[in-house]
Amino acid sequence: MLFIALLCASSDSSAIGNSSNVKGTTLNIGICNFRLGRNCGQSNVTFYLYTNNQVEGEQIVVNKSSSNLLQTAFNVSLETKILIHGYNSDMFLGVLNGIKTEYFKSGKLNVILIDWSDYAKGPCYPAAVWNCRMVGNCLSQLIDAIRRISTSNVHLLGFSLGSHVAAFASNYASKKVKRITGLDPALPGFATAANENKLDSSDADFVDVIHTNAFMQGTPLQSGHIDFFVNGGIIQPGCMQEGNVLACSHHRAPIYYGESINSVPGFWGWSCSSFWEYLIGRCWKSGNQTIMGEHTDPNMRGIFLVITNSQAEYAMGPYSNTIRNFIKMNNDKLQQIAQILLKDVKIISIK
Repeated sequence: MLFIALLCASSDSSAIGNSSNVKGTTLNIGICNFRLGRNCGQSNVTFYLYTNNQVEGEQIVVNKSSSNLLQTAFNVSLETKILIHGYNSDMFLGVLNGIKTEYFKSGKLNVILIDWSDYAKGPCYPAAVWNCRMVGNCLSQLIDAIRRISTSNVHLLGFSLGSHVAAFASNYASKKVKRITGLDPALPGFATAANENKLDSSDADFVDVIHTNAFMQGTPLQSGHIDFFVNGGIIQPGCMQEGNVLACSHHRAPIYYGESINSVPGFWGWSCSSFWEYLIGRCWKSGNQTIMGEHTDPNMRGIFLVITNSQAEYAMGPYSNTIRNFIKMNNDKLQQIAQILLKDVKIISIK
C-alpha cells in the first residue's frame, strides 16, 4: 500500500513541481514531503499537553529513552487522552479542540494534542498516507515515555488519517494501548490495505469506531471491536445544506464524540449483523441497544446503527420507536445519495 502511495505521488509530481530531491531522511517531490523510514530524529512531529490547570499548550519533548514529562504539568495519576488530526489539518482543528473542551468539563485528565501538519499538508494526500507510519512511531515513543512514569490508561483518539496513525503507534509501542477510538477512519489509501497497515480490532485491547462518511472519505469496513454507523454512515442530516457535504459528514464523527462525553440522553444504537445487511434493508428490528462515544461499553462487540438530530444537540437517547425512525432515515438517505450522484460532487479537501 505504501509503495503504491509513493508511486502515485511520483506520477503526480509534474502537477506540483518538477523538482524532487532527497534531503537527509525526507524525499521532497514538489511541495510534498515523504519521510523515509520510521526514524523520528529531527522530525517536525510535536506534542502539546493540556490539563485542567494548564490551559495553554505545554510542549512535550520526547525521544526513545527520555522525555520532559516530569518537568511539565503532566499528572501521573490521571488518564491520558491523545488526540490525532488527519490530512490537510493540524492540532488546532476545531472539532478536536471541541473534544478537549468537553473532556475538561467532565473531570480531570491529561489531554495531549499531536501536530504532524508538516507531513499531512494538502495537496499531498499520498505523502500523508505514506507518513502515517513515521508519525505513529513518534507517538509510540511518547506512549512509552508515559508508561515509564505512570500506570494510568492511555486512550488514543484519531480522526480520519489519525485513526491509522493511532494503530501504528499502538503496535510500535512496547505494549499496545488499552483503547483506540477511530473517528471516521480514512478510506483513500487504505481500501485494500492489510490489517497490519490500517486500524483494526487487533490494535488495542478495545477499538471503537464511528462511521459518518463511508465510501467517501471514510471507510465502510468494520474496523474495531464495535463499529457505529451513524445515520446510515454515509451522509449526515443537515450536511446537504453545507457547502461541502462530504467534509461536513466526515467531521461529524469527532463532533458526535465530543458531545457524547457530557451528553445526558446519549447516542444509542441498535445492533445489526453487518453494514451490508443494513444496506439491503435487513436491520429492521431494534435488537440490543448500546451507547456510542466516550462511555461505550468495552465489552460490547459488533455493528450498531445510530440516529441523531440534524443539529446540535445531536444525541436522541435510547430509541422507543426505532422502526419508524429507521424507515424515515432510509427514505432521507436515498434522496440525499441521489442528489449527490446528480451533482458531480468534487472533494476539495479532506481533513
